[in-house]
Amino acid sequence: MAYKYKGLVEPLKELSGMEEVLKLLQSNKMANVKVTNMVDACKGHFIYGLSEFTNLPTVVITYDEVSTKRIFEDLAALKGEEKVYTYPSRDILFYNADVHSMDITSARIRVIEALNNKEDITLIIPVQSLLNPLSPKATWQSYCKCIRVGEVINVAALQSNLVQIGYERVGSVESIGQFAVRGGIIDIYPPTMDEPYRIELWMMR
Repeated sequence: MAYKYKGLVEPLKELSGMEEVLKLLQSNKMANVKVTNMVDACKGHFIYGLSEFTNLPTVVITYDEVSTKRIFEDLAALKGEEKVYTYPSRDILFYNADVHSMDITSARIRVIEALNNKEDITLIIPVQSLLNPLSPKATWQSYCKCIRVGEVINVAALQSNLVQIGYERVGSVESIGQFAVRGGIIDIYPPTMDEPYRIELWMMR
């Protein structure tokens, strides 16, 4: 396998016990492997190397938001930010107290969508987040709606559905989680997008 940072990855194979760890993981995906006495600064490097060697899905559970941020930055530098996700807890620890709650909700939904779409990502989760129960996968999928060009849309039903799943109806869309309906124009700002969508309708009579 050609590693992106071969000079960083290959020396890991020379570590004591590394060969044994790799054999266990490659022969049994459910193998229980314990690595001790590793300083925080090396964890991102080690996790990256392990994922490159085994080509297995990677989930990292951390003890708080600060360690989550540190490992995210390390792995994002190695794998690329588009391939590393964090699933923040509901409690605001690392962020300022006045941050809009939708920022955290958006980050959580982006992770759920990536997993639902079976994207190849590395997921970092603070242990607090594991204490927050989620709806079953089937419930999440039942609320997903795909709107295609040329499709006939029942505007009243769409509005009802958006409100039911937590969107806020406003006069003009300014932030995520909002939608607006003005005549034949519908603006929707999904929490997984950087900009809102605009849908223009041809009204049927």
